[in-house]
Amino acid sequence: MSSLRDSAYFFKNGNSKQFEFCLKTLYPAALKLKASKKGLKKPEELMSLDNWYQEELPELIKKRGKGFHMIYEELVKTMRWKQARDKLSSKLVTLIQCNRNRDVMVETKKAFKKIEDLDQAIQALCNNLKGINVTMASAFLAAACPADAPYMSDECYAVLEGVEINLFTPAEYLSFVEHIKEAVKRLNAAPEDDQKVWTMKNVEFALWAHIIVSKLSPSLLEEMPGSDRSSKISSSTQSDESCDSESRDTDPIIAESSDETNPENSNPPIIPEVNGSNHGDNGSDIYDTETENSNESGNPSGIRPNPDSEDPILNNGNKRRHSEEVILPTSTSTSEDVPETSDEGPDLKRKKSTE
Repeated sequence: MSSLRDSAYFFKNGNSKQFEFCLKTLYPAALKLKASKKGLKKPEELMSLDNWYQEELPELIKKRGKGFHMIYEELVKTMRWKQARDKLSSKLVTLIQCNRNRDVMVETKKAFKKIEDLDQAIQALCNNLKGINVTMASAFLAAACPADAPYMSDECYAVLEGVEINLFTPAEYLSFVEHIKEAVKRLNAAPEDDQKVWTMKNVEFALWAHIIVSKLSPSLLEEMPGSDRSSKISSSTQSDESCDSESRDTDPIIAESSDETNPENSNPPIIPEVNGSNHGDNGSDIYDTETENSNESGNPSGIRPNPDSEDPILNNGNKRRHSEEVILPTSTSTSEDVPETSDEGPDLKRKKSTE
């Protein structure tokens, strides 16, 4: 459907396979497109930071046990990830770097304990750490508790219904969470994907990839399941396979050709015998001699004329010659029927007379 190109429509109506395509296939492409657009000197740095944020950081936080928290180095690296993937003012960057490690550990621990009340968790981070706004706080919560809190990017928030001005207040974040939660519930209930468990974090990342690709390289969306091109390719493939199957069943020529190409059904070619023998006395092939004679007598194609045919073009005036062609002896002929030639030596003649 062409409307799948619209990110707002995709978010409301996309199925599990389409979201998975955006998350696994389009997300890496979206990162490269975003790095190119922002003019990053090292686009691979964004890829490395994103891998760290998605794969390594959640494991580092989880290993700290019941009182899981973040440390200063992780806070700064998350800031760098947001700055590379989205945007962050230089003023906030300076303030964030002014935080102390002890404050980061204590305040993130408090916020993560309040994860069931997202409003209080957001307030704890924004009020007690320097330079942390709502979107930055959501990045910490999404890394520590991906099932309960999504990251709120500018692009994803803008496609939600009824959103006009991005103030990025805690109330707006809660509204954003409700929209993502509805999508998670719909995708996890999809019958076509029983094993995939969607989290709010993954849904937001898939939506972000769709938004970036639709703006910077919309042709990539043509490969998404259910898109116009994907449906046409699938339909065309099935139609071609059906036509091929029907042709092989109904067309005797194709059926015969299939048998010939099958090694089990193929037989060696039958070479017609001339008077019961395929070869002359000297072991040379008769067809080689006849082909040479044909070429000498004005038949450059080398095709052996049929002496019984009335076609003057095919026989090329050679009908009389073939009618007078010497019949070669068969394999059952005796030595008396074999005429002696001048090429035979005296020893060979004496042997024959003895026989």
